[in-house]
Amino acid sequence: MASITTIPPPIGEKLNHDVIFGAVEGQNRGLKPFQQQRTRNDPFFWMRDDERKDEKVLAHLRQENAYSEQELGPLADLRKTLYDEHISHLKETDDRAACRHEKFFYYTRTVKGKSYKLHCRKPVTGDERIPLDEAQEEVLLDENKLGEGKSHCDVRSVSVNKSHLLLSYAVDYTGDEVYEMVVVEIASGVTLPDSVKKIAGSVAWGDDSTLFYLTQDAQLRPYRMWRHKLGTDSTTDVQLFEESDEMFWLGMGKSSSGRFMFAASGSSETSECHFIDLKAEGACDAQLTVIQPRTFGLRYDIEHDGATGFLVWTNKDGKIFNFIAYIVYTR
Repeated sequence: MASITTIPPPIGEKLNHDVIFGAVEGQNRGLKPFQQQRTRNDPFFWMRDDERKDEKVLAHLRQENAYSEQELGPLADLRKTLYDEHISHLKETDDRAACRHEKFFYYTRTVKGKSYKLHCRKPVTGDERIPLDEAQEEVLLDENKLGEGKSHCDVRSVSVNKSHLLLSYAVDYTGDEVYEMVVVEIASGVTLPDSVKKIAGSVAWGDDSTLFYLTQDAQLRPYRMWRHKLGTDSTTDVQLFEESDEMFWLGMGKSSSGRFMFAASGSSETSECHFIDLKAEGACDAQLTVIQPRTFGLRYDIEHDGATGFLVWTNKDGKIFNFIAYIVYTR
């Protein structure tokens, strides 16, 4: 049935704009761009607004939103019915499986009617494998409180330091995937003056007073790894690695054993991994060590076996990407 329309469908203006395909001097167009340039007309190129500030583009989006609300308005009751049916099949109040880390069990849980998770812990009192029901729960971070009054709240990389006294996390309130690193003293709830703004979502502890994190380039590609010492200004943070190739994204994380910090660069076809041994003397002041320098077409993932070596999953020699190697670490 046709709707009674008061707002006409917004039609974007067509403006001629030639887009160049092929090699362009000063631009990264991939490994083998064709040398003979070709152009195609894109009449809607003006809608590209990387800064999200062009009023002409924003006005058009507002018209699109208003038109959508008008056309979908009659479906409001149906949408609510479908939503309620979907929610009825979910367990809104739920606990995730707890993970024991030294003297605490760490876990997250959700509460009916609340949008975000709670990060919690309970003390280990003996040799139990799961938290005791009577053990006192400590809420380390309530994402619902962070999200109060915010239109968006995305929290990542929630973790505690080795002494279990400090909590770090990354939070994005805008939805543009640019985060802020926050460090909190658990006992008092006081936020330390060690915030670092405009980072990627990856944050990890090295030792009790050292944090590692990533930052992004203008295209929001994670490409630099940094080291931050608690109590110092973030402007003095040390850059450990920069991925200058725009075809690669940089990732970061600890091994499951907690001994190694990995920095992994990867494209769709090639990977390269570096590491820091966090148990070595002066580890958190050390530089990264490469495991296998990048070779086009070679992909691999690394994990620590918890003892003396690295486990390697790779496509070397044309193999299916699978575990086929073991590297002994002798330090």
